[in-house]
Amino acid sequence: MPGAPRSCGCQTCKDRKIKLGSGELTLPSWDEQCDETWPECDNCARKGAPCPGPTQLLKFIMNQDHSTPQSMLRRAGYLRKSQNAAQAAGMQLHPPSSLQSIYKPTSSGPNTGPLRPALVTVDDGVAARLVGHLGISGKDQMITQTEILRHLPKRMSANQSLRDSVDLLCSVWSSRRSGRAAEEFITMPLYGKAIRSLSRILKTDQAFTMETLAAILIMQRAEALFDPGHRPLIHSKGIATLLARVGAPKKGDKFHASVFAETYSVMIPYWMMAGWDSLLEKPPWRDAVVRGLTEYTGVPELKPYLDTAFEKNNRICEKAPVLIQGILALFNDPEHKEFPATSPFVKQMTEEFRTAETSVREAAYAIFNKAMKLGAIIEEGKPTPLTSTSYNFSSTHLAQSLVSYLSFHIYILRLRYQWNASFQLPDAPDLYNIFQDACIRIWKFVPFMQKAWLFLLRHLQSSLAISFEAANQEEKDYILTIFENLDSHGKKESRTREELRSQLEQQSLLLQMEWR
Repeated sequence: MPGAPRSCGCQTCKDRKIKLGSGELTLPSWDEQCDETWPECDNCARKGAPCPGPTQLLKFIMNQDHSTPQSMLRRAGYLRKSQNAAQAAGMQLHPPSSLQSIYKPTSSGPNTGPLRPALVTVDDGVAARLVGHLGISGKDQMITQTEILRHLPKRMSANQSLRDSVDLLCSVWSSRRSGRAAEEFITMPLYGKAIRSLSRILKTDQAFTMETLAAILIMQRAEALFDPGHRPLIHSKGIATLLARVGAPKKGDKFHASVFAETYSVMIPYWMMAGWDSLLEKPPWRDAVVRGLTEYTGVPELKPYLDTAFEKNNRICEKAPVLIQGILALFNDPEHKEFPATSPFVKQMTEEFRTAETSVREAAYAIFNKAMKLGAIIEEGKPTPLTSTSYNFSSTHLAQSLVSYLSFHIYILRLRYQWNASFQLPDAPDLYNIFQDACIRIWKFVPFMQKAWLFLLRHLQSSLAISFEAANQEEKDYILTIFENLDSHGKKESRTREELRSQLEQQSLLLQMEWR
């Protein structure tokens, strides 16, 4: 700074010094000198308001030797560039005598000094990208069933595997939103990078941490949403192993609650196949899971109903292998020669299906009716080709949660109807009417899901496929149009309308009946 041998100001203050009309520079008065705090920005100065300073993604760098002339030139970039150029040309620097003390040659070469730490790291960049996706409102907002995302930006630097998993999710999300062609995860460089980071973390003392568990959950959820059908349970065994080692959640910790709630949602299909794990039903874990599920819906009053549904649905999932064995026995003996309608096995399975369907229906409808009573669900007179009215929800998260509970009921109801219709039990026609009402209730979700983004309809895919048989011709055409639109957003190969119709009809296991 002219008129002073050295400056005690930080680089930002030196960049903001005041110019006179003649182009000369003036020294600030003593009370205006740098206090090593962030200066006021122009907007705050005009408003006369205190400046809040930089964002969390910027750092105020202060070196111990910040007042030395050499560090001043180094931060300005002059010293490093000049010495590197001289070194490349094989020349010796000969600066003016007034700066001779700055350029002191050494036997090891030019003295460039230590490099400054980067103002924004790779972790900060990925965190900023995630914050940007979550902060956008409307149809461009990142919408998934993963509540843990909001807790991750400040934890990005603690776990490289977590950072790379979030980077993968953000990249795939941006790719789908821009309409790019879908590709298999196993061929994506970012997926390989995330897997390698996870492999390295598992060999360190960070292996059994909540951040590592969150990293695997994000990869599992991203693959299920954007590359479905190929390897649906690829990460489930690893999640089960980590879950047994990370320990109990911290009481009142929202991040822990969201991680265990996400684990519960992801692991249900795996536990139904491999055997039920009751770890999350123990008090510390159960409280965290129910709290996480409640916070996701955004309606605190639903907590007791979600807790009841948690208990009832777990018992049905635990009995799922028995129900599936009953259906397999039905397929293996279509003429009922081995198991006639009056056999003890048929009577036992009929009662099992009745208990399961009734329990799931009561739990799902209790949550739905309470949310509607609270005003979180509003039935509007907006007709569609499927229904004369439609539902509007207080949040997409609430809609997604209710879809999960109602879809589970439709699945169990379909199995019960199939069993009773096969043996021509007297309550089969009534069950079909209940099934139609359940399908209509799901169809009323479609306009809201389409309004938020077509991507949300993927959460309705299984329910729409099951409900296809219950639809008339006009309703079937509309459902086929929905699946065609879903194919155009993320499918590598689009299916023709007739191929879609054939696949949906084959997926339906409901039996055609003469009285239908």
